[in-house]
Amino acid sequence: DIPGPSFNIDHAIVGPAGIFTIETKSRTKPLGASSKVLHDGNTLQIAGKQAVNQPLHQARAQARWLTALVNRDSTAKYSVRPVLVFPEWYVERIGSRTKDDVWVLNPKALAKFLDCEPPILSNPSIEHVTQILALHCRQTVLEQA
Repeated sequence: DIPGPSFNIDHAIVGPAGIFTIETKSRTKPLGASSKVLHDGNTLQIAGKQAVNQPLHQARAQARWLTALVNRDSTAKYSVRPVLVFPEWYVERIGSRTKDDVWVLNPKALAKFLDCEPPILSNPSIEHVTQILALHCRQTVLEQA
């Protein structure tokens, strides 16, 4: 977890493909209902029901906050991509991908998505961002003690 002011980011990935926040949504599949998550870039439909867009909003807000954190004391400017994962669910993208600022995936698909991204971070940049995140986590733990 990466602690924020009033929330936690479930996971962060820092690698050649960039910086990603991972928000995990564990939901029980309803009996007899569709066990699909449908995503069109703006909305989510979970098990045939329109979802309140809170998960997308939450993922975007976490990425904005982490972007501000990693850029606060840095001469380099980094961007962070939000990812929303639904373990054990089949996730289907419907419509055009032009609106996909948030990746909505089954976690098993994440590695493939990352592999398809062009490398944008150098090893020194990866190390720099990793140090920023580690320092933030340590400072937050000390402040809460």
